[in-house]
Amino acid sequence: APGSGEEALSPRQLTVQSLDKSQLLSIIPHPLSQLQMRFLVMTLGLNFSGFDVWRNLVVVLCKCVAALEKEPHLFIDFMDTLKVQISKMPGEILSDVMLADIFKHLAMLHRAISDVGDERIRCSLDSSYSRLTGMLKADYEM
Repeated sequence: APGSGEEALSPRQLTVQSLDKSQLLSIIPHPLSQLQMRFLVMTLGLNFSGFDVWRNLVVVLCKCVAALEKEPHLFIDFMDTLKVQISKMPGEILSDVMLADIFKHLAMLHRAISDVGDERIRCSLDSSYSRLTGMLKADYEM
């Protein structure tokens, strides 16, 4: 705002900020623990509001473009965790629509992985992505 001492963001910066959710990692305490806790609430309690929170965490993690290279182990663990969670999800929660939605967000994550500059990190992330999507394609015909 004018006179507040803060610089206005350029249109490009606003676009990047709205698309890249990496800054949210600083306000989400232990995102993988949150994901696991929400998964348990959703599956053990068949709580569909828990599903919304779980899905939102998945979407946010899939949109953390800038953090991929800074915290690759977080995203490798995220994809490994998601693989296990989806394979253990009860049928009453797991639907084709939900799987298609998750697959769409994972495709966005994969595009970001392709842009990671460090080849070693990119290969590790890509390997985790391939394991996850391979399971989805094999088990759920995605």
